[in-house]
Amino acid sequence: MAQIEIKNLTFKYAMADSSCLKNVSLNIENGDFVVVCGKSGCGKTTLLRCLKSVLTPNGDKAGEVLFENKKIEEVDERTQAMKIGFVMQNPQQQIVTDKVWHELAFGLENMGMAREEIGARIGETAEYFGIAKLYERTTNSLSGGQKQLLNLAAVMTMQPKVIILDEPTAQLDPIAAEKFIQMLHKINDELGTTVIISEHRLDQLLPVCSKAVVMKNGEILADDNSYKVADKLYNTEEFQFMPIPAQIYKEIGELSENIPLTVGQGRKWIENYVNQNQIIKENIAKQNRLINLEYENKDKNKSAKDIAISGKNIWFRYERDGADIIKGISVNIENEQIYCILGGNGAGKSTLIKILCGILKQYRGQVKINGKIVYMPQNVQTMFLHDTVIDEVDGNKDILTKLNLDKYEKTHPYDLSGGEQQKLAMAKVLLCNPDILLLDEPTKGIDVIYKKEMGKIILDLKKQGKTIVIVSHDVEFCAEYGDRCAMFFQGKIISESSIREMICTNRFYTTVSHKMAGELIEKAITKEEVVWSMTAGSITE
Repeated sequence: MAQIEIKNLTFKYAMADSSCLKNVSLNIENGDFVVVCGKSGCGKTTLLRCLKSVLTPNGDKAGEVLFENKKIEEVDERTQAMKIGFVMQNPQQQIVTDKVWHELAFGLENMGMAREEIGARIGETAEYFGIAKLYERTTNSLSGGQKQLLNLAAVMTMQPKVIILDEPTAQLDPIAAEKFIQMLHKINDELGTTVIISEHRLDQLLPVCSKAVVMKNGEILADDNSYKVADKLYNTEEFQFMPIPAQIYKEIGELSENIPLTVGQGRKWIENYVNQNQIIKENIAKQNRLINLEYENKDKNKSAKDIAISGKNIWFRYERDGADIIKGISVNIENEQIYCILGGNGAGKSTLIKILCGILKQYRGQVKINGKIVYMPQNVQTMFLHDTVIDEVDGNKDILTKLNLDKYEKTHPYDLSGGEQQKLAMAKVLLCNPDILLLDEPTKGIDVIYKKEMGKIILDLKKQGKTIVIVSHDVEFCAEYGDRCAMFFQGKIISESSIREMICTNRFYTTVSHKMAGELIEKAITKEEVVWSMTAGSITE
């Protein structure tokens, strides 16, 4: 008997023209690790919320969801709270208390447990999750990664049988995301807890999950183990959702057998592939020389441009007696430049761009802006003021069509998926026709297909003479579209260079392609460059 059975589930939001879930059927066994993926707006979040009745959105629903052979609507709220945990995309939205220890205890207190049992559970949980040192900290002092780990720990104090997670790593830096996924795997493997997670970051999830579910237009396109799903999707558009090692494997023209899903598998495959072909070795050597020459010439021919943003000796703290968050930063960002800011959660990246656009005021230092500046925050819901998507863009249908949002004209912005909300926020920013755009996590929660569209939009804006500053954890996106990069650490810029130099130098804040290619293709930082190197005869001197 399946732990969760979904039978012919159909769902349509109020005022929507069509259903976002269409006859979805799926069985999830006890102890499964299920990854749900697909294009933004394909129905992932709606499906997950239908697995817990108190979170099911308003709308027309048909079909049924069974939990332990009982309709989910008939499972009382106390049982659902204890047995089915839910972790949201935005860590801040789920935290309800001011102290870490109280957040861990909050659910148990609401269940009326004895004080002694609560103390034992939260102590054990804090140690298990490695957050005992944060026990007395205030929740608003935690970084994004710490908040999300706290949310997971607070859910696990209830000792649920199932935990459901809706894009939980969307706002985490690469290192924090990796640790979070490792913790999920540990919970699943050691405690036998069923894990159901929707994600766009699949490089680390697909190799450890027991089942991958790919959705398209509200329907299940594939449902099997990761390798079988990758094989099934091999010649479809949805193969773009597979990890980068698999995509490189396909673009080289290999048959759909033994598809590599991890960096390690991809590295071994590349080494074997290159070692068997002398022409490819010569090709790689040519490309490495050409890339070096290209960037040497680029630096030589670089002419001084006007400065769009100038910051000098910036210091900032949130409280008069608090610690400094920004510590003596000086930065010059040129016109017509895509400038990326990378770094861990809580390093001060978002604080800096709020200072640059005037939302926050530094207590020391100067900021000079040359042109009209517009800021898109990390939490884009704060930008929405109306009840329909069309009203949010002042009736401009062209911008909705450009961003593939035209079918949601009458939809409330809060009923959009996380990725679609990002698109709508971008539409509002573009309508302002700014000279300088400050974008805080613009690729958060969006699929690989829209990332390419977003990249094209940003490159077009650069051609129009705009300056774009991007705060991001998406190293792949920055590597493909950025010009220059600053690395943040504890309120300071610890290094600044071209994107290529940064990616080639780093070992952790680097791309999957660079990790996989290693020393063989030492200068390649994107999937396209690895493919280019390994395609014999494609490079001429």
